[in-house]
Amino acid sequence: MTQIVYVEETDVRHRLAKLGLESQALLEVLCRGYMALALSTQNHPPLYSSFSAWANTVCALREYLIPQGWDRCDENNYSLVVDEKKEIAIAVATGDEGTGRPDMNPTTKSPKGPSTVDAVTTNQLQLALPLELPANPASAQPVHQKNRWVTWIFLVHWAMREIRCELSLPLLMGDAARLGIWKERILLKPVPTDSALKITPSALPSDIEVEIKRRA
Repeated sequence: MTQIVYVEETDVRHRLAKLGLESQALLEVLCRGYMALALSTQNHPPLYSSFSAWANTVCALREYLIPQGWDRCDENNYSLVVDEKKEIAIAVATGDEGTGRPDMNPTTKSPKGPSTVDAVTTNQLQLALPLELPANPASAQPVHQKNRWVTWIFLVHWAMREIRCELSLPLLMGDAARLGIWKERILLKPVPTDSALKITPSALPSDIEVEIKRRA
């Protein structure tokens, strides 16, 4: 299987456009998630920071796409945003250090469950590829074919000095039930962490008003 990796900005922009997406908006979504991470403290529960970053990234992605006709889906607690034609879905996942790097192959940071296995298997069916379910019988759950969309993963990685992301199409589960075999990878440019905290107005929800006052 040949993996397609989009790195050049023009190629990235054109490929995203075919999916109805824009790179700048996705980077703003990434920054919204990072802000939640940056606002967590040692007084929060240990899992709060990573969960909050993931949850706010999902929220920002939906706030970006729902006004364009996409819809939210939380079936089986698998949070997605689905396009109007029910052909494309996007899930958010935290990736390892290979995320957003063309010289490395990324994997999800944590193992994934039956809903992700179903999504990957449906991707194979939609792209007419041979089925390859996990060897572990415990994780090889029946495939639910009610939803026939192709599921992409908005993979994000919070590094010390920059945050990286990519929109990638998974085809197989890798080692330890992590996503790690990709048909396509669309790599967005890294964002320095200090710049990530400067969210542009277009990334804010439409029902939030920002009041600007002149300094005395």
